[in-house]
Amino acid sequence: MRKIKTKLHKYLWKILFTILLIIIISLSVWFIVNLRDLYRAGELRPTRGLNRNHIYKQTASPDQIQGWMTFSYVNYIFNLPPDYLSGNLNIQDSHYLNLGINQYAKMKNFNTTIFLTNVRESIAQYTKSTQ
Repeated sequence: MRKIKTKLHKYLWKILFTILLIIIISLSVWFIVNLRDLYRAGELRPTRGLNRNHIYKQTASPDQIQGWMTFSYVNYIFNLPPDYLSGNLNIQDSHYLNLGINQYAKMKNFNTTIFLTNVRESIAQYTKSTQ
């Protein structure tokens, strides 16, 4: 009788451990999915080092913009209003902030060089108007 209780006890612990493991994995997946959705919606932004970006902000010029940069990064570096580029460049995609400039241009079948030039000119226009 005691041997049966011991086996039953071990079996219950295995079941309990499996259930807890499933709960932890499902909560982790749920957390990651929600985090990704917040990031795509633009409500969550990665933190950046203050000193590094502060220095870069002072010396940034529109000519330094590269195609790999995301729109949110460009907005941050040049302190642009969140909807400035979308309005100026007629961007309709609500998730454009998290896309790279070249990535967006390729997605919309634009010439990447011309689109990058348009982004640079748009930012140059904004910096001139705010000085």
